[in-house]
Amino acid sequence: MQQSARCAGARLWHTLHCSRGQLAAATTACCHHNSHTATLRWSSSWASTQYSDLKRKVPDHILLMEVGNFYELYLEDAILVNSKLPLALSKKGMAGFPIHRKDAWIPQLQALFSAVAVADQCDPGVSATLKRQIARIYTPGTLLPEIDVEDDSPRHLTAIVADNLFAPAKFGLCVFNNITGQLHFDEMAPADLLTTLPGLDTVELLLINPDLRDDVCRILSKRGIAQSPSVPLTNSLHRLRCFNDTFVMGVPENWLARNTGDLPLPLSDLQRAAGNVVTNYLRRCYPKGLPTLLLPHQSGTNSQSTDANVSAASPQPSSPSSSFDVHVEDDVSALPPIDKEQLVIDADTRESLNLTVPRGKGSLLHVVDNTVSAFGRRELRSRLANPITDRHEIERRLDLVEYFYDNHEHGAALQRLLSACADPLRCLSSLSARATLSNTTVNLAKLAEFCTRVEMIVSSPNLAPDVSSVGGEQLAAALEDLHHFTKAVPRELFESANSSSAESDDDDDAETSVFPAPGFDATVDEQREIVSAILREAQKHAADISLDARLTEPMEGVLAMQIKPKLAAELKKSVRGFSLLKRGLYDTPRLQSLSLKLGHARRELTDAQMECARRVCGVLIANSHLFEKASRVLAHLDVCAGLARTATLREYVRPTITDGVDFNVVQGRHAILDALTAGDALHHFRPNDCVMDEHKSVIITGPNMGGKSTFLRQNALLVVLAQMGSFVPAEECTIGIVDKLFSRVGAQDNQVEGKSTFLVEMEETSNIVNNATARSFVVMDEVGRGTNSGEGLALAVAISHELAKSGCRSLSVTHHLQLPALCQDLDNVGVYKFVAEKDDDGRILFHHSIKPGIADDAHAIEVAAFAGHPPAVTDMAAIVLRSLQQQNFGHVDAAPIKAAMSNARR
Repeated sequence: MQQSARCAGARLWHTLHCSRGQLAAATTACCHHNSHTATLRWSSSWASTQYSDLKRKVPDHILLMEVGNFYELYLEDAILVNSKLPLALSKKGMAGFPIHRKDAWIPQLQALFSAVAVADQCDPGVSATLKRQIARIYTPGTLLPEIDVEDDSPRHLTAIVADNLFAPAKFGLCVFNNITGQLHFDEMAPADLLTTLPGLDTVELLLINPDLRDDVCRILSKRGIAQSPSVPLTNSLHRLRCFNDTFVMGVPENWLARNTGDLPLPLSDLQRAAGNVVTNYLRRCYPKGLPTLLLPHQSGTNSQSTDANVSAASPQPSSPSSSFDVHVEDDVSALPPIDKEQLVIDADTRESLNLTVPRGKGSLLHVVDNTVSAFGRRELRSRLANPITDRHEIERRLDLVEYFYDNHEHGAALQRLLSACADPLRCLSSLSARATLSNTTVNLAKLAEFCTRVEMIVSSPNLAPDVSSVGGEQLAAALEDLHHFTKAVPRELFESANSSSAESDDDDDAETSVFPAPGFDATVDEQREIVSAILREAQKHAADISLDARLTEPMEGVLAMQIKPKLAAELKKSVRGFSLLKRGLYDTPRLQSLSLKLGHARRELTDAQMECARRVCGVLIANSHLFEKASRVLAHLDVCAGLARTATLREYVRPTITDGVDFNVVQGRHAILDALTAGDALHHFRPNDCVMDEHKSVIITGPNMGGKSTFLRQNALLVVLAQMGSFVPAEECTIGIVDKLFSRVGAQDNQVEGKSTFLVEMEETSNIVNNATARSFVVMDEVGRGTNSGEGLALAVAISHELAKSGCRSLSVTHHLQLPALCQDLDNVGVYKFVAEKDDDGRILFHHSIKPGIADDAHAIEVAAFAGHPPAVTDMAAIVLRSLQQQNFGHVDAAPIKAAMSNARR
């Protein structure tokens, strides 16, 4: 008993006097009845040795080692991190931060160094030395869900496996969404990777066999792939890992083989191989167990069209009445079939149209986003990145948007309830990734609140749908699906959660956790009673010594009495074993004995709570498909209600979707610029028509700053909005389904691969010419620039002829005024111009309106003057221009020009 009491006193003494490193070692030593004086000094050489041993297992990772309540870095890692982040470096070459701050520091470390490994303390067993082992590896594709970050953008981990290492003809893909745990499988030709991967928001890519790296990277980015892991490979891709063939089947327990037997469509060998790469890689990153994984049969639909089976209502396309005379293609059967479920958008087009990047006001996502839930935002982003080509599905989405547009009170009531909804899939992923009492309690409370919100939505009188419309029937079917969810979900499990604990997310708060609720688990209730009995006995002991003694617990598992010094002096004479600990804290042999019992009882309670948490989480994860379907239904409703609100606020209209090649827009507007200039009287956006009845290829001329490039992008954005199922910024809009969208607007050189701006432009243009079909929509800006005017014009004419021959709908802007004259006799080519004129003072006035015809001037010199060039430059430029015009831009005689310039200098 005296030996145990000395151990308890030693633990308290070290708590009050030792550093965090000394505390960890001293506490362990005392628990094994060793002399505490032998563990006061924690050898830095020992720490470095253990750190070095762990570092050899993860040489290309930043390593964090748990030491007491801190994560520490040593050696080169500490110096490297100190050079990039404000983490102090000690004289012994150490740096670190408190464990409870990991949500703030780990994302920063991962963003800077790509991969972060965490080594946690584990049970030392009979040894007095704490052991540590790798417990988690954070990479771009596996950072979430247990790390709480504000950015809820998709973070996809993608694996690619080729059928042939030397001349691959097919690739198998597996995509893991580490926010929701969803897996998506695909198989495609090499050329399709260029358009598929940019739409997946892949942040980490896994390849089998390093020999494929160059080929895949060449497909991924025409601008080349930097070999440094710190340089992004594409706009979103930040990490590429290569493995050998054994990694495909390198794990004895093949999770994928055990869980994909009942898929509606069996996986191909390539898809299964890619899935094995992902699951095996996840095992490396999650050594304690795989996170929650949702397979396609659990989600019920393709992950890129997540609302395809939300409603049982049959789609009945409807079009709003319109007096606009719509041209319908006479022979739709002559058009090529649409062989893709999604609108094909290559990487260049995504970049030029700003669909989802940059974050903030400059993207289309920001303009149309009026969702209120995390799952709604994910769905909206997915729809924007991957518009569809199924006209019936587009009409079904538009039907619900129109219903909320006409019944805005229903959409408002729905979104009020959704605004406080937790993200159930993220909660489930967090439960499987971090098995702590506080995390379990918090996420169970969130899931319980989610179920409550669903019940409120189902029973809300403000959401009683009008089933007389197609959209109303669809809403009724969605509510019925949600009603089935409330009946099927195991609600009794949520009785184990106490919502009052949902405010805390501190792992160190497990001791005060009320999980599970009293009466839910008999073993936990029994252990709680034991802990309470020990505390009552200690309280009685303190009261027996003195009514003025206050029982306290200066550290977990150590009981002491807080007594005033004068009273303590008297008690020291009368109470056997009464001793001073520190600053008014006293104990007795009896309290020391009770401290040991309390520590043991609390460990037993924690074990019982953790066992209960594992059982509850296991049942919830087994029913994750219920939450996935409910989340999918609510995401569909949230997106459609949000798009209806956008349409109301920004005066959008429902587009008419056809199976032909129509493109007729009345008073269309650029969605992004129109939103940015809303309410600005000085910068009002001028709408324009785009009618492509007679001519499917349109060549546009006009002055610089006249609005040509804006016009190109605005019509491309109309295609994206219409085919994602949104209303559009126009007075009237009819669009035939587009299979491929190409936007060649703006170009830059590629110094990595030694490519000039002109070569990059020609590569982009060749992609369009070789892949555009009669169903495609193409916008091209200033084709043929970057070389001499004669050859540039020749190329522009040839490319324009080829596009007209293909029958695709195309809008081309040029400063070659001869181009429209050389092409306007073609049956399928129309010629239009943007209008500008000079005022009485000679200043250029831009009308930003389009009309038939060819512009007679680019007004480049006037724009240069507007940009701030001095009169000496613009006046001389005007003189040179007049001389060139007099010589008809032919073989230039420099003498008259030099004479005119000389006179101008005088």
